[in-house]
Amino acid sequence: MGFKVFWLAAVIALCVGEAATVGLVCIWFAAGALGAFLAACVGAPLWTQLIVFAAVSAAALTIYDMCKAVQRDMEIGPIRLCRKTGGRSGTYEKEW
Repeated sequence: MGFKVFWLAAVIALCVGEAATVGLVCIWFAAGALGAFLAACVGAPLWTQLIVFAAVSAAALTIYDMCKAVQRDMEIGPIRLCRKTGGRSGTYEKEW
């Protein structure tokens, strides 16, 4: 049972935090916690769960960032870029 409960609580807490802020603050960590929870369900040791958590969180953030670089007005469900400053392409602000 051990860390399964911890990872499940982390998924729930991070999803609630994301729902409260709606600012793409912790959705990446929620995806990582879900991956670690699945690793815990198959009996992976703690160090493997931590690596899965870090890898899935980084992958989720990287995929969104790469997609955003190609097309800034793209949307993934309710997730969309509203405003961006800095970088090579300058400032971007979505027109409503």
